[in-house]
Formats: sequence, C-alpha cells, structure tokens
Amino acid sequence: MRIINSLFGLVFGIAFASGGAFISLETVVPTYQSWQTMKSWQSTDDSRVLNLSGSSEDFKVSYRYKVDGLAYQNDRVSVATFNDNIGSYQQDMYHYLKEKRNNASALTVWYDPYNPIESVLDPEMRWRLFAFMTGFCSIFLLIGLAVSYSSLKISKKSPQKTHKPSLSQLRKQWKESQKHTEITESFFEFYQNKQQTIENEVSQTIDANHLSWLNKKEWANNRIRSGAKKGLYFMWAFAVFWNGISAPILFVLEDEINKENYLALIGLLFPLVGIFIIRQAWKMTKEWRRYGIIELTLDPFPGSIGGNVGGSLVIKNAANFNSKYKVELECVHSYMSGSGDDRSRRESIKWSEAGYAKVTAVINGVQLRFRFDVPENLPESEVERGDSYYFWRIKVLSEGAKTKLNRSYDIPVFKTNVQSKTIRHDISAQAEELREDKAMESQAAISRGDFSSTVLKRALRYKNKGNEQVFYFPMFRNKFLTIFAAGFGFASYSINDSLADGGIMAAGMLIFSIPFALVALFAGIASIYLPLNNLTVTLAKRKIKVIRRLFIFPINKASVLAADIKKIEIKSTGSMGEGTKQIKHFKLIAHTKQFKEVTIAEDIDGEDVANQLKAFICKRLFIEC
Repeated sequence: MRIINSLFGLVFGIAFASGGAFISLETVVPTYQSWQTMKSWQSTDDSRVLNLSGSSEDFKVSYRYKVDGLAYQNDRVSVATFNDNIGSYQQDMYHYLKEKRNNASALTVWYDPYNPIESVLDPEMRWRLFAFMTGFCSIFLLIGLAVSYSSLKISKKSPQKTHKPSLSQLRKQWKESQKHTEITESFFEFYQNKQQTIENEVSQTIDANHLSWLNKKEWANNRIRSGAKKGLYFMWAFAVFWNGISAPILFVLEDEINKENYLALIGLLFPLVGIFIIRQAWKMTKEWRRYGIIELTLDPFPGSIGGNVGGSLVIKNAANFNSKYKVELECVHSYMSGSGDDRSRRESIKWSEAGYAKVTAVINGVQLRFRFDVPENLPESEVERGDSYYFWRIKVLSEGAKTKLNRSYDIPVFKTNVQSKTIRHDISAQAEELREDKAMESQAAISRGDFSSTVLKRALRYKNKGNEQVFYFPMFRNKFLTIFAAGFGFASYSINDSLADGGIMAAGMLIFSIPFALVALFAGIASIYLPLNNLTVTLAKRKIKVIRRLFIFPINKASVLAADIKKIEIKSTGSMGEGTKQIKHFKLIAHTKQFKEVTIAEDIDGEDVANQLKAFICKRLFIEC
C-alpha cells in the first residue's frame, strides 16, 4: 500500500510540475523572448485601424500599416499574446483604439525591420502581468516537485515487534506438534519452552537496537550536533518560496481596491506572513553567525533510562556570562496522523523535565553542564524510524542574552541503568525543589485565605464574610473554552445557514440533515454555556450551598450538610499544553451519603493546588478529608 501511495504521489507530482512547466513555456517564456526581440523593432505612423470588435474586457482588432510602400495587416496588440486583465491596461487600450478608429487617425505600429509582417502596437513589457504569470507557474512547478520528492522518500518500516501468541494459539500449536513428533511433552512444558524462545527473540531485538545506534553517523563519536543549520536553510528556502508565490498579490491589489473590491485586502495576509517568515529566518541567521556549531557531549553515553541523561557543551562568543541557560529533556512520540493525502507528522511528549544548567566560564565562552534522573518506565530511542517512533530530545535556550540561543539535539537514550560519572549538577533535584517551593508557597497562601497569590486567581474569586466563605468562579474564566465556544458558535451558524437555504429540497433532505442539526444544536448550546456559566459556592454553618448560573439566571442549585458528605473527590478535567508547559485541570466533587455528586470547585490548575483547596474547605466544614 505504501509503494502504491508513493507511486501515485510521484505520478501526481510529475503531472502537476509538468502542467506548471507547460503553462510557463506557453506564456512566460515566449513573452520574455518576444520582449527581447522587440527592443530592435522600428515604428511607423502610416497606419490605421481596420476593425475593432468586442468589449473593453475582451476585444479583437486588426490594423493596416505600410513599410517602404508595401502594405501589411496584423492583429497583435502587445508583447503578451493573451488578455492582460491586470489593472486597467485592457480597457485603456480598447478606448485608445476605439478613438483611433472613430477619428480615422493614424496610430503607431512597431514592426520587425527584417520581417515587416511581424508587428505590435505596444512593445513594452507589462511587468505586473509577467510577475503574476511567473508566480502562478512557479506554484504548480514547485508543488509538483515537492510532492514528487516526498513520494520518492519512502519511509522505512519500524522494526516489527515480536508477536506473543495467545493461550488458545499455543494450545493449537502444541496439539499439532504432538501429531508430528514421537517426543511427548505436556502443554505446560511446551508453554515454558515457547516463552523462553520469545524472550530470547526479544532480547536479541533489544541488543540489535542497542548496537545499531553506533552505526548512526550523528551519534557515533559522542559529539552530537543540533539541526540548527538544516533548519536555517529550510527557513530561507521556505521564505523564498512563500514570498515568491505571494508577491503577485501586491501587483493586483491596487487595481482591486480601485474597483472597490475591499475584500481583496484579505490578500495582504499572505505578504505579511511572508515578512514574518523572513524575520524568523533572519533571527536564525543571526543566532548561527553568533554561536556557530555547538556540539553536545553526553555523560553517560548513551543516555540511560533508569539512570542519568547528562551532558556538557561549550557556547562560544557568549558575551554575557550572567545569562541563564534553560535545558529541557523530552521523550517524544512522533507519529503520522490522518490518511491519504491528508497525512501529517505530529508529536506527543510522553515525559519531560526542565531546569537551568551550571554555567562555567571558559576561553572565549561558557561551558554548560547538566544531569537528569530518568524514570525506568519510558521507551528507548528508536534508530530505525518509520511512521511511528519514539525519540529523545535535549533543548538548550538562553535567557538574558541579546542574541537568543535555541538549539535542539536528537540523542540516543536506552535502558542501561547507568549513572553519570563526571557531572554532579542535578536538574531533576533542582526541578523537584522548585516544585516543593511552589507547593509550600501555595499552601501557606491558601491556608491564610490569600488565593490571589496563587494560580487560583485565574478562576476563583474568594470572599471571607466572617461566618461565610464565598467561592465565586466567574464567567470567561477560561480563555481557551471561550475560543472553543466561539468556534462552536460559528459552526452552529454555518450549519443552520446551509440548512435554511435549502428551500423545498430541505424537506427531502430532512433525514440526512438530522446529524447536522444535532451538531448545530450542540454547538449552539456549547457556544453559550461554556463562556457564560458561573459557579458560586458558599460555606456557612457546616453547610455548602451551590448555585450554578448562566449569565445571571440560576440553572442549578444544591445544598449539602457537612455531616452528609462522605468524601470530596479530586477529578481531572483535562489539560492544556505539553511537556514542561502542560497544565492539568481539576475539580472538586462532594459525594454525599445519599449518592449525590455536587461540584464545589472547578478549573483548578494543578493537583497540588487542588489538594490544598480541598484541605482548606474540609477545615472550614470541620470534616475529615
């Protein structure tokens, strides 16, 4: 299937590129050649318009002219042999020829002195038209070549995992073996032998994987380089490509505005994106010129799951020795998503940790040293990489330097349980200490009721009214949900609008429209409920009162006695971001002895904070958590 898809992509890419090349040979190339030739042509005013038909948008003209007493007739107007609809050129030329015809006045004709039958009315190049056609043909040509190139790079298959047969399959194999051999063995003995064989195969596969990474050029000598240079080249190539295909928009925009087609202003987004891409490419160029090649040396080598991933690197030309350098270690799952032509590569971070490296001054720069403690239950680096694989990445980012450093390293990490021999700067301990410090600060603030000093300030407003403790979770407390709701609202409008325009056909399509109507209904409810709901929770006299409102209108009320609460559960409600930037959201649910569930807090960022808020509420209710 993969070969068939690649072959189809190759044929499609060649056809696309061939189309671009054909259009270019029929339009762009002959237009340029004609313009070069016409530079040496001569003019004559002994001429007049014979016939003019059509409109200003599409007209045909024939004219007669004399050269050395001989009469010639032609119909070519401009350098390009096709209509020029860029700007008002076509209309201006039509009105010019119409005036010459009506007044029977002479017009200027340019002719080839060596072949007077070849002539033209305007020998000047229309550069706006030429640029537009060049960009148009380039799009087809470049996309076709890119598709062809991608199709030729058939991904290697990931190493096949050893298949572990089920008990029923093993029993069938055992029965078959009994028929064809004189040696009898019990099913238990057969099972044990089979398991040992499978374990040996797995062990051989792991050993082969461990040895094969030594053959990878990038890892062979423990001087690992980042992909900064390749990324720089790619960014500049992409910048040239993007700006090349978007530049023609600038040539036609002015005329569209003159025609009061203000919707064409949307086209400015493409050149603006092009400027942003060039800016990013220039920033990457400055970073490369400043720091150049930075090689990473691992200790241990390779990195160890169940042990340490550590290393050091030297940054040259680091003028600011007080700069801080953040180091991130990530275990990443890379996989293909989608099907057919819609497939794209995505990443999911399985585990990550970050902290600051130890910085030591060396000749003409600084040296960074760091070490991570890696849990045992993580996947290894995969050397042979197909559609789905795991890899390990180290990121190094500078803070405080004028020219920002941003490098990423693809490193080998395997289950070896080896510790670092020379590096003592433990980022894992640093990260754990930071988490504990934040937890202690948060705990102290929540204990004294100072919620505004914690991450709870995003979603919670707290008031202490003596005998009453009021927790208010306001509207629009989650910007992501608000954007999500807006998207649902737009979807709702689009679906309803499309159904409303159906007229008589809508009745016949009723059955088919039901799923869309349900989506529209759900989208409409979500777009209103998500941003506009708010929750008020009041603790007073060992009782919890909960009111859920939509805007200002109550939609749900609950009242629970502290004595009836069996437990308060911390429940995960999702997360945002990935890796070290991931934020997990939680809510608190009170379970009563009457088997009711009442939400008493929500949109809490972090499990530690959720536990601290739970303890605060339990203390005010005088119950055990």
